[in-house]
Amino acid sequence: MWQVHAGRASEQRQQRAPHPRDALQKLPAERSGATSCDRLRTPGEGLRLGEALALDRGDAGLDAAVLTVTGKNDQTRLVPLHPATGGMLARYAARRDRLCPHPASPALFITSTGQRARQRGVQETFARLVVLAGIATPPGRRRPRVHDLRHTFAVTTLTKWYRDGADVQAKLPVLSAYLGHSCPEATYWYFQATPGLLALAAGRLPPPAEHHGTGGRPS
Repeated sequence: MWQVHAGRASEQRQQRAPHPRDALQKLPAERSGATSCDRLRTPGEGLRLGEALALDRGDAGLDAAVLTVTGKNDQTRLVPLHPATGGMLARYAARRDRLCPHPASPALFITSTGQRARQRGVQETFARLVVLAGIATPPGRRRPRVHDLRHTFAVTTLTKWYRDGADVQAKLPVLSAYLGHSCPEATYWYFQATPGLLALAAGRLPPPAEHHGTGGRPS
């Protein structure tokens, strides 16, 4: 049974709370030199940046709208694509194949020289896009990162389940597998990191049992 630890969560709110998705979605759709970063900006699939950059062209089954993702410890999983993401990747792949028909790397996301895109380059491009989009960082908060999109995906999914009245306990292992976590306990971190999600989870807890007398055990 998952438990909610409000005290521990409050200690982590400032450092770990994901940035709002509506702010990240303000990023420009097209910028020169930002091809790979732009294609990775959607939070819809919840991939790690390293997983996305490790994709080869053959890993993208765009006709079937599915990605073959290799995660931590070389564990492979199939990630279905949202139609919007699938369409975006299909257009990118067609452009990639047209502009660089014989790339130096089999990577799906490549640079202008045909090499596999690297994390540092994507992160630097993302940082420039945040500035161009006019997204300000509140005092005491860190600047948005590419990895925050993954956090947004997880938190948004969990929040929707709670608001829809779903059995989150039963669904959590599904989200855990989708994100490539080794166990549901790793996914539990998002409850600690997000005050709003923590409040929704706390609202599901039964009221405290009343104790009659001292040292008694609730019936």
